[in-house]
Amino acid sequence: MRKPDPRIRPFPIWRSAGWATQLIVDGKPFLILGAEPPTSAPSNLEYLKYMFSVMTDTGHQNTAAIAVGWNWIEPEQRQVRFQDRGCDD
Repeated sequence: MRKPDPRIRPFPIWRSAGWATQLIVDGKPFLILGAEPPTSAPSNLEYLKYMFSVMTDTGHQNTAAIAVGWNWIEPEQRQVRFQDRGCDD
């Protein structure tokens, strides 16, 4: 029998616990401390990088919710572009 690869982690799961639902990551409950930059931030890569630095510097967040319009990724039908949208870093 093959030994499990220690680099492969199990997928997070949702677990019911009484009246609550918990997000389980690496076998432990994970408390989401979320932040959401202004909805216009993703349209300007430099501003988005600044907002990430602000969120990182506070040290209070572990999750970010970012609005992304599909038309930013697929400006023309069937022509998906990530590279020129700042996604190739």
